[in-house]
Amino acid sequence: MAKNKNCEISMDKQIYSKDQDAKSGISKEHKESTSKAAEPSPFAGVLEVLARNKPILDVLSVTCLILIIASIGVVVSLVFLFGKSSPQTSTVDNFTEDNSARIVTRIEWLAQPPRETLDLLQLPVQKVIIAHTATEGCTTKSQCVFMVSRIQRFHMAPDSKNFSDIAYNFLVGADGNIYEGRGWDKRGAHTKGFNKDSICVAFIGTFNDEAASEPQLRAARRLIAMGVEQGTIDPRYQLCGQRQLAPFSSPGEKLYQQIKVWPNWSSELGPRHWEDENKMI
Repeated sequence: MAKNKNCEISMDKQIYSKDQDAKSGISKEHKESTSKAAEPSPFAGVLEVLARNKPILDVLSVTCLILIIASIGVVVSLVFLFGKSSPQTSTVDNFTEDNSARIVTRIEWLAQPPRETLDLLQLPVQKVIIAHTATEGCTTKSQCVFMVSRIQRFHMAPDSKNFSDIAYNFLVGADGNIYEGRGWDKRGAHTKGFNKDSICVAFIGTFNDEAASEPQLRAARRLIAMGVEQGTIDPRYQLCGQRQLAPFSSPGEKLYQQIKVWPNWSSELGPRHWEDENKMI
């Protein structure tokens, strides 16, 4: 009887032990699965650090904001830069903004060749004479090219001036460009008695009642400065309006008043030294 009882107790212990093992196994598996599920990702640690360290988060936010603003600034600057350097449909096309002068050569404006060899100037010249063409003005290169060609045809026509070439050494347009006439070393046919020792710069247009534009004035000043620098104009040159030397209204009252304030302006030009010439060549 006691033996059976002991056997029952032993059996109970084994069953209890198995139950415990089963429960223990379930608990262990549950714990392992729970542990795996709760295991944090690599990014979670970073987010937790940022959440706990608010100053770092603030610094990053400010840094990102600065980078965004800087990027916008760069884009705006590039747009402005390329927009500024792109061709503009203004009255100063093809005009450089430095101290040089943009000279449109005879080849560029399709000049006719002189009918005969032109006499040379006495360099460096002593006078710079400002005239106007007494024609319509021009505000773009294409308009000025057309006008300079038209002036040359008028000057060379046998039933008009009958000159050997366009009369002026240079012409300036309101587009800010300078147009080569007879150039630096050829004698002009602009002001009888003063052609052999002067350079004539003619403003394209009529300036009796209308003043010359700033691009036109600036182009003429730069041309004179270039002539002095390269030695074709005497540094002590005398500047004057054409009407001071000949019975013309040129360069017009408005332009005349504008050039009177330029350096080397002179109202005392000495005696007229009329050339013995049968025609202005």
